Amino acid sequence: MSPRPASQERRAHHRLSTAIEVHYGSGGEFRRARACDLSPAGIGLAVPIPCEVGAEVDLRFQAHSRGDLVLLKTRVRHSAESRMGLEFVNVSAEQYPRLLGWLRELEAEHGAVTR
Repeated sequence: MSPRPASQERRAHHRLSTAIEVHYGSGGEFRRARACDLSPAGIGLAVPIPCEVGAEVDLRFQAHSRGDLVLLKTRVRHSAESRMGLEFVNVSAEQYPRLLGWLRELEAEHGAVTR
């Protein structure tokens, strides 16, 4: 088997481009950020202050169509100057179908681009 080219995408899920406001933090201290992309497995953020890789971070945002407050536990997978990639962790059996439904709605309503 030959090695995978560096440019080949290694993600299990397509990402949906978006620009929604989210809040991230821990210990009750939250910062505002902008989501750049979203998938069933995680979210990419443009942030004022990135967290360290491996940090556990709480994430909250409004699901636009119903106004539901989405609260998720995440872990920082990638962190750079003004970007972070967060992996969703411990998503409950109740939360996961809601997350998938919200992603489908977001894509349908905004014609968002999957990559």
